[in-house]
Amino acid sequence: MTSTKAYLPVALKAYIAVETEANARQLEQYFKTGSGKAFANKRFWRTVPC
Repeated sequence: MTSTKAYLPVALKAYIAVETEANARQLEQYFKTGSGKAFANKRFWRTVPC
């Protein structure tokens, strides 16, 4: 894994709760894939039209 120190300070934009550390690690790996990035962009980071 890489450090996020260079990106500090950060603002929390989304929070996803999972039951186990194993599930959290699998989800983190998914979000680092192309499909996971596309999912996150569509579901988490979209902007509301004015």
